[in-house]
Amino acid sequence: MQYQAPEAQPLDSRVANIGRNPIGEADTVMQIAGSWHKRSMTGGAAWIMKDDRLQTIHGSCLQTSGVSALQMDALACLHGIKWAAIHRLHNVSIYTGSHNLVQLLQGSMPLDISLLWTIQEIRCQALQLNWCCVHKVSRSQFRQAQNAAIACRAGLLTPEKF
Repeated sequence: MQYQAPEAQPLDSRVANIGRNPIGEADTVMQIAGSWHKRSMTGGAAWIMKDDRLQTIHGSCLQTSGVSALQMDALACLHGIKWAAIHRLHNVSIYTGSHNLVQLLQGSMPLDISLLWTIQEIRCQALQLNWCCVHKVSRSQFRQAQNAAIACRAGLLTPEKF
């Protein structure tokens, strides 16, 4: 999947290019998702890289408290990018179901104060990657991450059991 710099084409509201280089091609696809329960304020975040060749899934999850589903999606993105950098992945496409997350990363949506640090840290960490784009995709393209985030929020999945 190739992506060109925003200057070279109209801004696509479904893609945020946040890596070091504006042009690149993904060699890794990561799914991210967050899950949040309003009443208990508990959340889960998951990031998954599926290796179709080996039929394995790599990634992890985080159980935490939070103030919104968007905050959980942002945490999943942040931890997924950190995970990718640690595992020396260089050109990463990140699939999410959150259109608001993509808009925040593009800078085309007002930034809520509760997300300020997380969005800034995502942008900073993404600079460790050669190329990185966050894509708003259909539910079927991030379903495994969504299921993992829900299980993590409920305490059924931990990083050790991933």
